[in-house]
Amino acid sequence: MTDKIHNKAVELPELIRVDKDKCVNCHACITACPVKYCNDGSEDSVSVNHNMCIGCGECLVACTHQARKYVDDFPAMLEDLAKGAKIIAIVAPSVAANFPDHYLQLNGWLKTLGVWKLFDVSFGAELCVKSYVELLKKSKPEVIIAQPCPAIVTFIEIYYPELLPYLAVVDSPQLHTIKMIREYHPELNEYKIAIISPCLAKKREYAETGHGDYNVGFLSINNYLKENNIDLKDFPMCGYDNPDAERAVLFSSPGGLLRTVQRWIPDIDICTRKIEGPEVIYEYLRHLPQTIKEKKSPVLIDCLNCRLGCNGGPLTMVKDMPQDIVEYWIEKRNREMRQHYLESADNMIDEAKHKIESMLDDFWKENMYGRSYTDLRQNDSTIEPNEEQYEKIFHQMYKYSQKDMYNCTSCGYFSCKSMAKAIFNGQNKPENCHFYLALETEYSHHDIRKKERQLKNIIETCVEGFVEMDKDHRIVQCNPSICRMLKMDRDKLTRLTLNDIVCKTGRKVLENHLINEDFQNAFELDLLADDETTLSVLACLCPIYEDEEEHIVGFFAFFTDITERKKWEAQLIKLNEELEDRVKRRTRALQDSLDILRKAQDQLIQSEKMASLGSLVAGVAHEINTPVGIGVSLSSNMKEATEDIKKAFNGGRMTKSDLEKFIALTVDSTDMILSNLRRASELVASFKKVAVDQSLEEHRNFNVKEYVREILTSLHSRIKVSHASIELDIADNLEIYSDPGSFSQILTNLVINSLVHGFPDNQEGIIKIVVYRRDDDIYLEFSDNGVGIPDELQKKVFDPFFTTKRGQGGSGLGLNIVYNLVTTKLGGTIECKSKPGSGTSFNIILNATTKDRQA
Repeated sequence: MTDKIHNKAVELPELIRVDKDKCVNCHACITACPVKYCNDGSEDSVSVNHNMCIGCGECLVACTHQARKYVDDFPAMLEDLAKGAKIIAIVAPSVAANFPDHYLQLNGWLKTLGVWKLFDVSFGAELCVKSYVELLKKSKPEVIIAQPCPAIVTFIEIYYPELLPYLAVVDSPQLHTIKMIREYHPELNEYKIAIISPCLAKKREYAETGHGDYNVGFLSINNYLKENNIDLKDFPMCGYDNPDAERAVLFSSPGGLLRTVQRWIPDIDICTRKIEGPEVIYEYLRHLPQTIKEKKSPVLIDCLNCRLGCNGGPLTMVKDMPQDIVEYWIEKRNREMRQHYLESADNMIDEAKHKIESMLDDFWKENMYGRSYTDLRQNDSTIEPNEEQYEKIFHQMYKYSQKDMYNCTSCGYFSCKSMAKAIFNGQNKPENCHFYLALETEYSHHDIRKKERQLKNIIETCVEGFVEMDKDHRIVQCNPSICRMLKMDRDKLTRLTLNDIVCKTGRKVLENHLINEDFQNAFELDLLADDETTLSVLACLCPIYEDEEEHIVGFFAFFTDITERKKWEAQLIKLNEELEDRVKRRTRALQDSLDILRKAQDQLIQSEKMASLGSLVAGVAHEINTPVGIGVSLSSNMKEATEDIKKAFNGGRMTKSDLEKFIALTVDSTDMILSNLRRASELVASFKKVAVDQSLEEHRNFNVKEYVREILTSLHSRIKVSHASIELDIADNLEIYSDPGSFSQILTNLVINSLVHGFPDNQEGIIKIVVYRRDDDIYLEFSDNGVGIPDELQKKVFDPFFTTKRGQGGSGLGLNIVYNLVTTKLGGTIECKSKPGSGTSFNIILNATTKDRQA
């Protein structure tokens, strides 16, 4: 086999069509096909790649389901004749076997259709033989593969192009006839030519050479005559419009070429191979290159695709008839034509031969009937797998050793290796191998049994209770979990119905689900155990269908014990009610204090002497406002949250462990809120002290990192809700001597300011707090990655009631309080830097030596 040329395939005329609805994927077509891989059996029906099909027509005979149809030009010819087209016809010599004793009356019928003239291809065969004789005498070729058969030509062009140099450079009898008409009947040059033919593949020859317009099968004509009740006996005999042929009328029979050449070269049979039939000819051609190489081949290879020669071509009616009967009619015509020439020469054989030679000389010219061919190897798209690829395909087919290579031919490829090649090229699939299907069925049954065991094991070991029931709800199967839930053994439980284990209060719920066929949603149900105790379960009821028509033959149900969950749910509701009451009472008290402080704030701010104290009072009010708001929000949303938790718990989305964690978190969060509320209360008390002493100074040593962590812990809930993260950079041993209350207020207000105003929606905010000592000064660098502050507003950030986002909480006094505490109370400096879109930073410098160093 020659190397592949990976170019685009040359489009060849379509010869075979497949009716997918009739194809049963039996692969009889692949079995019959001499080239196999033009068929694609990878889908539910076998399709044809017409660019790889040689047109032998064997699949048409093999397909017993009428799924394969041939394509010829009879409908097109009839349509054009009806339109008045100018058409002449040439008729193949096998017409004598397919329309015995009526082939001349067939000519008469064709003329009634409008066919202007008819020519006998047998006369073209006489010219063809003369071309072969001239070639043999003058060129003395090593090997000539005779080429009247276009299926063989296409086979060589696609699959064995190395044999192209040996194909006869001589036209077929049909092309001799067509060229003779064009050369010697110029008055017919405007006429299209229809070839009345036994051969499906002839259309390829006409397309490649550009000669011939319609390939019309004998079979199409015969079917048309039957369908329209036309009897050829009713038509006159009409002879051909060319000289009579002699023994070339044999051309359609196997060996017809050889017997005709013997007229000129009597001993040609000594160096000739006569071979026909798809079972042998293609295998012969596959080995021919080696035979030629070893110089053991015959000179003339007289070969045909069809077993009966052209007499039994794909478009004939006699394919299944005995060969002797078919050839009887050809031999009869041969005797008649030879007798005709003898009688015209006064029974003188030499004179008759001379007469034939003279006649042929009148219609034969050197170089007029030459033929060339096309290398179509690129049309063969199949790739030969390497050994590794073959092994991979074999494993897909469950073939692991030589004993698995059955070569049963049922796939159509005659060997497991050829089938593997088709699978590799995407032209078939392992499922089309009988042995694969048998093993696949065995493995599937094994897999089903394994899955059944796994399913039974899952049901037997799962913590949920399981029961299977018939259509009357009688329990036929159950698992150990439901037995433990109901405190009864399996034998007793399988004698009961579903209603027997459901409490009276739950039977109505169960009945509604069955009546409404609500099999999608889980529902709560109370079951009655054997000891008369009640347990709450979450039930899931599903039907069992017998067939696709959804005929219900039974039910199965899973039961999840939620008795403990119901107890936890009650505990949660009670706890929330208690927390709600505590928060409401504390919130009301603080609200009253807040009102008093706001009145005091308004009076103090108006006094120039008390301005600083007024700012501190505003800070106290600001400190109180946030926990009060949280308390009110918690109180209003407590019931709604409880309901959501209850639904999640009952729906199985929250476990008992999750619920315990939530309760603990709720307690911690509420305690934190209450702690902040207590802190606010302490500030109120401190304010009373301030009002008397007009001083909030309370300096002491404290560890900065530990104190910052305490401050952030008090703000934990606020930070968590905002999805922000805090990054600290503070030395573990950093101690300062300052007012921790003021330090706390400064840091708290800065954090809250960033959380409320600093970050855009859905952004994960980052706050960085850096504290370090340099000589006797403490540097606090506070920054976030938030939205920043516009340039024109940065000078106003420390003004009272300044805010960039109204309506988001706070009074607008947070940064003013920070400014007053830093500059007035602690004698430090504060600076704000911000870039819109990139965040804000506050740089604070405090004088805060430790007490020891101060001393």
